[in-house]
Amino acid sequence: MEVLHVSNTYQYGGEEISFYVGYQWRMASLQWYAGAGMVGEFGYCAWLTNDHVRLDLYRKKGPSALSAMKSRNSAVGAMLGVELPCGVQIQVGYRVDVVNVLDANRSLLTLLPHSVSIGVGYRFGQKRAER
Repeated sequence: MEVLHVSNTYQYGGEEISFYVGYQWRMASLQWYAGAGMVGEFGYCAWLTNDHVRLDLYRKKGPSALSAMKSRNSAVGAMLGVELPCGVQIQVGYRVDVVNVLDANRSLLTLLPHSVSIGVGYRFGQKRAER
């Protein structure tokens, strides 16, 4: 039996615009914040490349043909964060797409990407003594 090894690379370029509603509160000398909202995604290029071929996932072959993936998408997300008294901020978020990103074969398959994010930041210029 021969094993076939194929390396696939997915490349994507696009923009995401987020609209979140947030809430902040103070508890035990920590500043907490939480939010939830919608995300709009606008892709301008997507390729799947292996050792032999490069496939443009947004290209349509003919006026009535469908591309492999949609270039626009919608998602919902939520986030939770905390700011420590020293100004360091830690944030976690989760996002899941609510629209099938597949264009061709969408009646047979569903692809709903999701992601988890972790962020670390620092707030400059804040007087810590007033907090």
